Amino acid sequence: MQEQNYIRWRKIKAWGNRLVFYLCRIFPIKRHRICIATFEGKGGFGCNPKYIVRELHRRHPEYEFIWLVKDDTKKFPEYIRKAPYTVWGRAYWMSTAKVWIDNYRTHYGTAKRKGQYYLNTNHYTEGIKCTGLLRGEGFSRMAYLVSKADSDQMDALVTDSRWCDVVMPDSMLFAGAMLKTGAPRCDILYGERREARRHIREKHGLPQDAHIVMYAPTFREGAKNGKRSVYSEAWTLDFVGLLDMLEAKFGGKWYLCLRVHPQLAPTFRQYKNEALAGRIFDESQADDMYEVLAGMDFYITDYSSAIFEAGFAGIPAFIYADDIAQYAHDRGALMWNLATDPHERVRNNKAVTPQFDLTLPFPVASDNEELLEKLQQFDSVMYRQTMDKFTEAIGLVFDGKASARVAEEIEKDAFCEEERNPVMENRNFNEINCILTVHNMWQENRKDALFFLNQAENNDDKFIKIRYLRAALMFYLNAIDAYLAQKCEAILNEKKSLDDNEIRILNSLKSDERTPNRYKLMQVIFCNNEKISRENEIDYDDKMLQELREIISYRNKLVHYAGGKYDDNYNIDKILKIIQNGELMIKNTLTYLGCEEDI
Repeated sequence: MQEQNYIRWRKIKAWGNRLVFYLCRIFPIKRHRICIATFEGKGGFGCNPKYIVRELHRRHPEYEFIWLVKDDTKKFPEYIRKAPYTVWGRAYWMSTAKVWIDNYRTHYGTAKRKGQYYLNTNHYTEGIKCTGLLRGEGFSRMAYLVSKADSDQMDALVTDSRWCDVVMPDSMLFAGAMLKTGAPRCDILYGERREARRHIREKHGLPQDAHIVMYAPTFREGAKNGKRSVYSEAWTLDFVGLLDMLEAKFGGKWYLCLRVHPQLAPTFRQYKNEALAGRIFDESQADDMYEVLAGMDFYITDYSSAIFEAGFAGIPAFIYADDIAQYAHDRGALMWNLATDPHERVRNNKAVTPQFDLTLPFPVASDNEELLEKLQQFDSVMYRQTMDKFTEAIGLVFDGKASARVAEEIEKDAFCEEERNPVMENRNFNEINCILTVHNMWQENRKDALFFLNQAENNDDKFIKIRYLRAALMFYLNAIDAYLAQKCEAILNEKKSLDDNEIRILNSLKSDERTPNRYKLMQVIFCNNEKISRENEIDYDDKMLQELREIISYRNKLVHYAGGKYDDNYNIDKILKIIQNGELMIKNTLTYLGCEEDI
């Protein structure tokens, strides 16, 4: 019962979030704007989106990058603009972006517009833990709703192997386009990694010949009554014994790099061990784990998927998990039979991946004694051969070129040239763009507006009825604004004899996002076009001018009713009459411009 109440509350919040997104559709989509988020706004400049954005910026300096964050102190390159990961922050920036890039799930209630492109890069590929539907009963109803809502809006998912082709439809609840490009965040792991090794040692004042082992226990997340929580038990790994064994086995001076989930970072600050003084450092707050991982010589985790990527890079990697049976019981099925198979030969879980017959390529230990024994027995040549066989079996793509491939896919799928209507081939580009934009926006928003009008007609609660009416009107406003903004840009591009002041007003109109000023300027421009035409001897079409004035007048009525007070002026008949008049005007305008499709 408590879970049902929580789900009901989340659905109400999602409805509110969605309404804010709909309201933000009054703003046009910026063709070169890209909106990015990582880990629900908690991440910074890291993971797959970091490397995709860097490659896109290298190719297209004109692109605008907006990164949504909860922590405004996060550091980004100067070409990236930070924006708040709040309801209105998400709604405005995502609604006006041509492309979304995310490595997690978008917020429940996010609403994508027609013409936008959403690429999910995910934050794991191969893994040990089951996710999504593969978790069985461990996958809560609320988690399913959030995942399904997000996946339904995705245009493509970044993957790196045949393993992902098999797993992701159930893991991510996604059956759309999978871009088998490789993981962009792993590009930095390919090759010799000299720069990454130098950087991490300089950062922590270590000699350049120092050896470093990373311990990165997984992000532990539980769900109770549908609510998520992060938890961790005390570490049982013997850090001193580990470093001593590594020095005895491989020689040189060894240091420990600890990487835990940011929410568990205080646990490290409380950790005290005099025997480790000067031999341990923390990288839990680093935004880009893979930049850190690229500088490591050894890697140990319990259930983190990053162990596979460490292995792909040739870094020796071990599993140390002292709670395998309990973890499998609490979380549900695992991708590998860690709880049942002998540690010497752990097979893939055939109930989850029957298409494969694989052996986990990493040594597994459940206590310190077993870990030290496996370290003593470790053979680097055999390990490399084992990893090569494994990567071939899963069809891995790992060559340092993933970021470039993803950038190319975005260029092709998100920024491809719009198709032109054959009846308009003899028209200039600006006019065609204007026609296509208003026609497409009108088609898209009219459908949603009619849905909300129907909801209003069928609801007797006046407050709810008014909210539905406002939502419907905002869709019509969106279509009208797209038309007026496009026409304004066409005038600026085509009427070369405008004076400096008129050009300044037009440029302000295009760039000013403060709505009242923007539309005040719009009315000034269009209501004075006759004067501009006379003084500059411009042959301006009187019929089109009249239609533009009528549309501006219609828009002002929409603004009045969409943003006015709750009073008796709100009635279905009056709103429907306004909308019918608007539809007739738009239809006449489209017909006049040569767009003959029915609306």
